[in-house]
Amino acid sequence: MKKFTLLLVTFLISTITIGQIKKFKDISEVQTFAKKTANDFLNMNFETAFNDMKPYWALNETEVDSIRIKTESFKEYFTTNFGKAVDVVKVKETNLKNVLYREVYAIRFENFILRMRISFYQNSIGWAVKGFEWDDDIYAELD
Repeated sequence: MKKFTLLLVTFLISTITIGQIKKFKDISEVQTFAKKTANDFLNMNFETAFNDMKPYWALNETEVDSIRIKTESFKEYFTTNFGKAVDVVKVKETNLKNVLYREVYAIRFENFILRMRISFYQNSIGWAVKGFEWDDDIYAELD
């Protein structure tokens, strides 16, 4: 039983530590990446966007894939109800002393607008993806 427990603990630790394998060296690289991710989202290239995030994200691949699958489940809804993709507009960026950084984008369609937020954290390896989310609460950015 002790060997099984040790094996299980080793597996969990390795799962946690295999997330981030690449880093962004500076804010300029982070900004370029965030803009590309927003454009991938606009064009509904969700697989590309999430696959590009995987090496920079501390989450393991299974967790990132889960978020991608949930996002992809809305693809038909978007195309049916939102109309054609129009453009991406960066509406806000926040830099907390080069420790945390976030960009907020308006993803514009003919009939609707979404908000996409991507956050980064500077850890001991370099800049990493900390979080990614999208919703329809773009009006919260007016506050």
